[in-house]
Amino acid sequence: MENLHFIPEADFEISRLKELYELNILDTGKEERFDRFTDLISDLFDVPIVLIGLVDKHREWIKSYTGISINQIPRDISFCAHTLYEKEILVINNAKKDPRFEGSHLVLNKPHISFYAGALLRGPTGKPIGALSIIDKRPRKFNSRKQQQLIQFARLVERELCYSYYNNKIRIDTESSSFNDFLTGLPNRHILKERLGQAVEVAQYPQQIAVISLKINQLQELKSSAGDEVISCIINETSARLKKTLMKSDGISLWEEDHFILFITINPQTSSLLMKLENILNTLEDKFEFKEEKYSLSTNIGISIFPNDSHDANQLVENAIYAMRLLTSDSKPPYRFFSEEATTKLTKQFELEHLLIKAIETNALELYYQPKVDISSGLICGVEALCRWNDPTYGSISPTEFILIAEQSDIIIQLGEWVLKEACKKNKEWQSQGLRPIPISVNVSKKQLMKKDFPQDVKKILQESKLRAKYLDLEITESSLINIEDIIENLNIIFKLGITFSLDDFGTGYSSLSYLKNLPLKTLKIDISFIKQMVSNTHDAVMVRTIVAMAKSLGLVCLAEGVENSNQLLFLQAYQCDQIQGYLFSQPLTADEFARLLSKKDIFKKIIQWRG
Repeated sequence: MENLHFIPEADFEISRLKELYELNILDTGKEERFDRFTDLISDLFDVPIVLIGLVDKHREWIKSYTGISINQIPRDISFCAHTLYEKEILVINNAKKDPRFEGSHLVLNKPHISFYAGALLRGPTGKPIGALSIIDKRPRKFNSRKQQQLIQFARLVERELCYSYYNNKIRIDTESSSFNDFLTGLPNRHILKERLGQAVEVAQYPQQIAVISLKINQLQELKSSAGDEVISCIINETSARLKKTLMKSDGISLWEEDHFILFITINPQTSSLLMKLENILNTLEDKFEFKEEKYSLSTNIGISIFPNDSHDANQLVENAIYAMRLLTSDSKPPYRFFSEEATTKLTKQFELEHLLIKAIETNALELYYQPKVDISSGLICGVEALCRWNDPTYGSISPTEFILIAEQSDIIIQLGEWVLKEACKKNKEWQSQGLRPIPISVNVSKKQLMKKDFPQDVKKILQESKLRAKYLDLEITESSLINIEDIIENLNIIFKLGITFSLDDFGTGYSSLSYLKNLPLKTLKIDISFIKQMVSNTHDAVMVRTIVAMAKSLGLVCLAEGVENSNQLLFLQAYQCDQIQGYLFSQPLTADEFARLLSKKDIFKKIIQWRG
């Protein structure tokens, strides 16, 4: 039986992975304290291979090994992964005669496992995290005395694995007794500023750090009427709610009785300060309850940003407090940036987010269509659907702006579904009108691809529109391939439906070339930045030629986007690029305009045949 593996129960898997990750040991270097164990165990048990393996989400990572030179293997072929479900130890005397493992890749190929014994390794609270494994290429018997010896060695290895964790816990407990607020357990001012300073030092572009000064309004007045016990309850509850909105890398401190300071790290490319603020405001919206009485309190929030407002931790805190003090208890919105420009920008972002949701729900968005042209024949060989938004208040809003807002929240799921439905419906309409069938390309985000039931959503849309799968192409960006294991299963399911994939913006540097041969791709789209300068910039020309050659060697179609002039076309013809998209042929068109274009034969033939 090939690649036999367990599908772990969700809660069990989440809790044990949490325990494994808290050890901070994955992907660390070799250490003598572990290598001594593997060498000694190899001698004592007279086995050629010994491993200390830790089972991650999709792999077994090997901290120390003897007799084999490998530091990780896929989890679905790992023997160690099976040990997680044993009480203490897993023993396989002869894998070649064990129906569970006889067809395993590791039995039929190197290291040709025949005998295996793995003693369970546990984390600090007893969750299984891996195994101490001994392996032989020949069958063996392994009596109970030897099993107990291996289990005892596993306990010693566990102690080493957890050593740093326990030391760190003791240090934190000691620090917290002297440096934390007695009421809330939060770090005091000194500790927060120290941690903020450390965060500033290690922050790398494009990371930003937002320092937030949050004041609970009317708390002092309430103290006079309701007493200290109520105030303590509200402060504790506020602290608990705020902590739930923060990541491990963020920080929080009780600055004064009614005043918190927080800092949060943000990567503008993947997360949104807007969403963080919304989370904070939403979590404090619910009324506070004490002895059946309910209290509703407002907050004021001042914000300063690293690196825009300062590079100094003390100054960032002062700037945030200054911004907060400019607000009143009834200020709308209840936040202000140290920079007035940033306040205006975020207020607009808040408004656009809500307007975008409304636009999707009322079909106020519109799709435009840009043709893809075959470089040898001049025929339209495909079309890309592009979303446009013209708002009554703001006018035409750039796709770059509103798609970024959507991507920084879950609106991108809703937006992506709308675009996919409209594009499939329109392509089927064109075919029903007797126009030549061509595939339509739709951009999909990583959040869509990570959605568990996304393949079912796509299948349903195809069924509703009656569009055949081969006439739909999904464009994914290179940035989607970061942590590819999150999306590869969905990609393969969708590919089996008959839908094709294009890799957009290729060459921007995110994807590993090794992924390309494993992805179900049909087309590589060369990023526009290379096309723009390829005629005048030798480096860009070489990049384009290399990408085209690589695509052909992998059996992929190569498309150049952003082609605007005949010189660029000439270069691409010389490099034998397959397809072209850009203003040289057509700007994005309305549905009716594109239908008229598609109905004309040989419309681009003269451009393609241009030789200067």
